[in-house]
Amino acid sequence: KSKNNRWTSNLNYAKAFTNNIKGENNFLGADIGYDSKRVDSYFSVQRIEKNHITETGFTPLLYNYDALTEQTTREGFKSAFGEFQIKHFPKNSKKIDWIRRFWVFDRSVFNEDNSLRDNLLFISPFAIRFKSSAYVYATFLNVTTNLNYNFDFLQNGNVLTPDNYNYTYARVGYWSPSNRKLYFACKLEYGQFYNGTRLNPLVILSYRLLPRAVLSGSYEMNVVDLNELGNRNFHLAKLTSEIYVNNRLNWTTYLQYNTQGNNFNINSRIQWEYKPLSYVYLVVSNNYDNYLEQKNWNVSFKVNRRLDF
Repeated sequence: KSKNNRWTSNLNYAKAFTNNIKGENNFLGADIGYDSKRVDSYFSVQRIEKNHITETGFTPLLYNYDALTEQTTREGFKSAFGEFQIKHFPKNSKKIDWIRRFWVFDRSVFNEDNSLRDNLLFISPFAIRFKSSAYVYATFLNVTTNLNYNFDFLQNGNVLTPDNYNYTYARVGYWSPSNRKLYFACKLEYGQFYNGTRLNPLVILSYRLLPRAVLSGSYEMNVVDLNELGNRNFHLAKLTSEIYVNNRLNWTTYLQYNTQGNNFNINSRIQWEYKPLSYVYLVVSNNYDNYLEQKNWNVSFKVNRRLDF
């Protein structure tokens, strides 16, 4: 960090060890950012090799499934991400905290041979944060995907074939004041999706029983129409409870049902900060099908310790 904390940077390296698999198991990442009252910017790069298998975590984009051959291929990739935004703070406004005049970010993912896998371009021409902490925004997104595998998104046997897809959609949303007991947020997306269209509404509701608990729930729906390939509605519902025994011990439980994966998940985590910035985690997770028959379960225990020099 710089002395005024405006400039920050990170360099990360990790290696994953898996039985009977050797080599190409590295992760490397670097980022740099600049943050001031009016201007924010950030840039990062990552490289993930195909054998960086995180059994106790999740690495997106590593596994690629072909719906026709029913085979899964593990492929490494590289990614680059950058963003830049400018804010304006009205001096004499009694209601508006700041106005975002411009915000753009771009994320690109490349295959191991440096060819483009996909790109997301995000442009936000409008956003206002009010003195009450309420927030309203509108954005436009463009996606380019070089699909290398047959993709049965609708799960009906009609696949999106490997090709170059480019599509654009819009997003609008609102957050209510976050410093009140009852908080809600809503978002609506609509536009192109591969060779069709997608409508995506989302609603979040949260109630704070501070200082002891926070209860929240969300519901999201995706209405997807891929023209001659068919159409389908997907639903995602989640309930969350956060219980605070004290400022160092808390218990969080998630219940989630996803119709796309036909999966009901229960995830419960106890977190204890036994020393400043040093934690113990105990996590229990269960997955069930539509008939509430258990598919799998997992127990994870993790300890980390901050070292000061």
